[in-house]
Amino acid sequence: MADQILGELDMASIAINSSTLHPVKQGSFSFFPNAIAKSRSACRLALSELILSICRDYLKQDFSLVNNRLVRACGSMYMPWHTDNNVMSGQRFRGKHNLPGVQFVLYLSDSHLAPFQLIQNSEKWSLGWPHRYLDNATAEKDFNEYIVEISPSKGTLLALNTHLFHRGVGFKKKDFIRSLLLFQFDVISDDLKDHGEQLLLNPSFIEDFDLSLVKILGLGKPRAYSAFPETSLEDIPPLESISIQVKLLSSLFSNILGSVTKTFFSDRLRVFIKNKRSQRLKI
Repeated sequence: MADQILGELDMASIAINSSTLHPVKQGSFSFFPNAIAKSRSACRLALSELILSICRDYLKQDFSLVNNRLVRACGSMYMPWHTDNNVMSGQRFRGKHNLPGVQFVLYLSDSHLAPFQLIQNSEKWSLGWPHRYLDNATAEKDFNEYIVEISPSKGTLLALNTHLFHRGVGFKKKDFIRSLLLFQFDVISDDLKDHGEQLLLNPSFIEDFDLSLVKILGLGKPRAYSAFPETSLEDIPPLESISIQVKLLSSLFSNILGSVTKTFFSDRLRVFIKNKRSQRLKI
C-alpha cells in the first residue's frame, strides 16, 4: 500500500497557477495536504473499517476526521517534541484542547535514520504543559527514563493518543527521504464546533457510503482551520526556487510570443496554426 500511495501522490513537482491538487514545499519538508482527495489508496485506508473500528473502540464517542496529509523530509529534518491536540486560528496556535483523539501514522519509507520517539504516559500531563513544544534538553533531563524509541519499517501503521508528546528524530543525510501519511480523528464537541482542517474529497473514492460517514467527514459542519501548512514562494529552498524561476521565464517568453501572434496574425491564420499543432500531437 505504501508504494501505491506514493505513486498516486506526486511529491516531486511543485505546481504554480494550477487548479489541481499538488504538494507544497516548506524548507526540507514537502507536504501534500488533503492527501485523501488525490490518493484513492489513502482514502480507502483512512475510512476503512479497520481504522474506524479502532476509533470507535478507543474514543467511545462520535468522532470526525480533522486532518490528513502526506509529509516528506528530504536530506535533513528537525522536529521538536509536540502533541497533536492543538486549537488553531487559521495557522495560528491558540492553545491545546482536551478532546480525545487518535492520530494514525503510516510509514511510507524505512525510518532507520529517523527513529520515532514518544514520552511514555505524557498524555496524562501534557495538557498542563504551558507551551506548544517541549525542547529536547528538558525532555532528556526530566523525562529521559520515559522516552521510548522505535524504528518503524516501511508499511508500519502507528496509532497514537493525540495528547502524547512525540517526535521524529532529526537527521542530516543528502540521499535519505522520510515519508509519512498522517490522518487524525478527534471526538466531536459542542465546545469546539469548528474544530478541524478544511477537508477536500473525491466522491468517487468513497465506495461504501453510509450515514455514519456524514459525521466522520464533518459534512455540513464548519471547519475553522486551513489545511496545514500555509506556504508561499518564500518557503521554497533557494536551488528549487531558481529552477522554478527558469521555468517561469520560459513560460513568459512563450506567452509573449502568443500575445504577438494574437495581435498581428489573422484569426484564420491562428486557427490554421492551432490545427497544425493538433495534428502533430496526434502523431
